[in-house]
Amino acid sequence: MAAVSFVFKPLFLVFLSLHVASSLVTNNTQSEHNGTGSSHSAWPEIDYSQKPQFLEIFSTGDSNTEEITAWPQDVCGGFSLSCSGIHLHVVPNYGIAMLVATCSSPGGGTGTVQLELNNGLGNHNGHIGPAGSDFAQSCDLSSIAISGTRIRIPCDDGKGETQSSVTDLNYAVMNDYGSLFFCPR
Repeated sequence: MAAVSFVFKPLFLVFLSLHVASSLVTNNTQSEHNGTGSSHSAWPEIDYSQKPQFLEIFSTGDSNTEEITAWPQDVCGGFSLSCSGIHLHVVPNYGIAMLVATCSSPGGGTGTVQLELNNGLGNHNGHIGPAGSDFAQSCDLSSIAISGTRIRIPCDDGKGETQSSVTDLNYAVMNDYGSLFFCPR
C-alpha cells in the first residue's frame, strides 16, 4: 500500500497543475532583454486561462513575430505556479543549457533547483519541443534568450536554413516536491 500512496501523490500534484495552461497566442510588441547585451522584440504572449487540446505551432502572421511551439497540457507542466526567479545558465562551448529556478515544496520550503534542457528538448525541423534530446547539437546556444518561461533560440531546420524557435517551458516542465522534471511524453 505504501507504493500506491507514493505514486498517487506525485500524480495528484500533476493532475492539479493541468488547469493552468493555454495555447492562445497574441502579439506582444514590448522588447525583452536576455541579459547578454542583445534585445529581442515581439515575444508572443500565452494566455494560460484555457487548456489546449493538441500540439500546434502558432504564428501571428506578421514579420516581427515568431512561431511558438505550445504543448498539450493534459498530463503535466505548470512549474511557474510554484517556482520563481526563473532563468537560464548557459555554457555554449559545452552544450549546456540549464533551467534554474527557486521552487517550493509541499512542506513550505523552497530551494534553487536546475534542469538540463538538453535532456528533454529536441530540434524538430527548426523548432525545439518535447520528445527528443540534444537540441544543443543543432541550435545556437550562444543566442538563447528567456522571457518568463518562454525560450527563444535559432535552430537548424534540416534544410540548411536557420529558424528562430520560441517555446514555452511551462508546458513541458513540472515542479514535483521541489524538483524540476520534464513531463513524460
